[in-house]
Amino acid sequence: MNIKNFINKISYIFHLLILSKIFKKPYHVHFQLTRRCNFRCLSCCVWKNEADLTSELKLEEIKILAENLRKIGVKSVALTGGEPLLRKDLFEIINIFKKNNFIVRLQTNGCLINEDFIKKIFSIGLDDIYVSLDSLKPDIFTKINGLENENIFYKVVENIKKTSVIAKKYGVGVFLTTVLQPINIEEVENLNKFAQENNCLIGFYGLEMGDETDKNNIRSCDSQLLPDEKQKKSLKETFVKIKQLKKEKKSPIFNSNKLLDDFINYYSSSNLNMRWNCNAGDYYLEVFANGLLGVCNATPEISGFDYKNIKDLYKNKEKEKIFKKYRKKCNGCICTRQLEYLVNDFSDIINKSLQYINKFIISI
Repeated sequence: MNIKNFINKISYIFHLLILSKIFKKPYHVHFQLTRRCNFRCLSCCVWKNEADLTSELKLEEIKILAENLRKIGVKSVALTGGEPLLRKDLFEIINIFKKNNFIVRLQTNGCLINEDFIKKIFSIGLDDIYVSLDSLKPDIFTKINGLENENIFYKVVENIKKTSVIAKKYGVGVFLTTVLQPINIEEVENLNKFAQENNCLIGFYGLEMGDETDKNNIRSCDSQLLPDEKQKKSLKETFVKIKQLKKEKKSPIFNSNKLLDDFINYYSSSNLNMRWNCNAGDYYLEVFANGLLGVCNATPEISGFDYKNIKDLYKNKEKEKIFKKYRKKCNGCICTRQLEYLVNDFSDIINKSLQYINKFIISI
């Protein structure tokens, strides 16, 4: 167990409990390392927008980004994409953020990881790894991820198993994320069991639609994926079932009850209403692959600001007006990062912290 990482996580919890109530600054940043991806997932449209390799931030630029994020009080950075493992300099990027004392999380589809890779990123201090897993059936996995070769399914599952074994030695958190659609809702119990057996935590989420006119939007824009009334009822019942599974002893389900309730209400509404009290920009910030900023990954770039002048954005007396302007450009969502829930729900912070400690630290 990396003692420094453990202290950072305790500090992070303290920040959520106390400091976030006093200072309205982002404590978590979502950094898209690349828009490139080797999957063609139905629930995502990143791959539909041609990736511009030349615009991706270089290491020297990422150093500036990390320093500026630290200066405004950011505690946690999620490295994502696209598929972040397509960046050949990923180890160096993780190292940059660890040297700036961040909690660093990696989000991946799990296809490109291997044993040597996992050992190396854990040894340089990666705190948590999130792997997408939408099905335990090869044919459904292949369809959801827009693939042609079912062998990739077996590779991803084996990679998850290897990762969880190695992670236990380092005290690293392993999380699975599942986007529920009519095609995979019957698999909830099996996915829950798989997570439990492999010492992972798992989060279940609903499919949310994005704005096809926004080139930065990462959510699916395919209206054919919207559930009909019968499917909405099934999805609602599935999230009710997930709430019941969460009550079981040593449940691996990481969703808060509030988030699960929101998904139940979401699928109960006549028009799939996703509007809620969003404070994107206050507690969370998006950094796009080109270094420009967004209040979240479902909104356009904030005009006039990028990785070099983040401090100016948060010193700006008009920042709240700026944030509200860009929030309005979003069709609405249920915040899957649960940032608002964490900051505003004391019990959720405590429950998640205890679950994390019991799963990944005490078990070492």
